[in-house]
Amino acid sequence: MSGVLVPEAVKHFRPRPLFLGSMLLLALARVGLAVASTVPHVLLADLLVAIGSSLTGAVGITLLAETSEANSGFLMGLSESAQSLAGVATPALAGFLYEHYGNSAPGWISALCCLAAALVYVIVAPNDTPKRASLESNKKSI
Repeated sequence: MSGVLVPEAVKHFRPRPLFLGSMLLLALARVGLAVASTVPHVLLADLLVAIGSSLTGAVGITLLAETSEANSGFLMGLSESAQSLAGVATPALAGFLYEHYGNSAPGWISALCCLAAALVYVIVAPNDTPKRASLESNKKSI
């Protein structure tokens, strides 16, 4: 997904709205997984999860690099480490939720986490990155 979809999406959209849209797509896909009752519905929801995850990961790293020029390597490594830790911890959490709260609980909780992350991003993230702002001003002056 990342090799085909992300380059095309980045050509047509700015990173900030693309990242926010991918988070919302990921939340919607997780709701789709929570309510899916047939195999085709699960497959469609999984496709949307793959698209949302690819966009969120790739564009998120891009935004992180653009917003933190001084220590971007450290923050990108920290981000990758957090993703790896999540990849190990979330299956166990999903199994617990599935066993104790039903088969749709992991999807609902995941969707809520995606929405909460999107909300935090809207509140905390700057409207524009320093690197992108300087590129935009250079384009205007030419």
